[in-house]
Amino acid sequence: MWTHDLEHQASTWDAPRRVVLVVKERPDDLLLDRFFLVTSISHFQMNGQALLEHYRQRGKAEGHMGELMDVLALALSSTKRPKTHLRGRKPKTAAPAVDAFACNEVRLLIAMLAYQAMHVARRAMAHATGSP
Repeated sequence: MWTHDLEHQASTWDAPRRVVLVVKERPDDLLLDRFFLVTSISHFQMNGQALLEHYRQRGKAEGHMGELMDVLALALSSTKRPKTHLRGRKPKTAAPAVDAFACNEVRLLIAMLAYQAMHVARRAMAHATGSP
């Protein structure tokens, strides 16, 4: 794997950006696997290999944050009012008002516990199989 630094300024950018070409050679493949990293980190701060490792760590963290946000995509309530209509009709009996903050806290904690359990299981499976 090797990197090559370039500089490019798109018409909508106010300044040129550093573009790092990352190329991965495979012995059994004639075509090169390649991609570009566009960054504001200068080559004086970080060489191409260090930049690639930096973005890989960041990508992994952002992937975990995306999973967490998917798990936490809850319907959290912001009101203490009881429901007055359900599917366009008035219910026969009205539910009492609830503490919305406490209900949201419980939903959030249960979702976090579920995410943590799934994350631990995924790590254990990766360790047992030797693959991520």
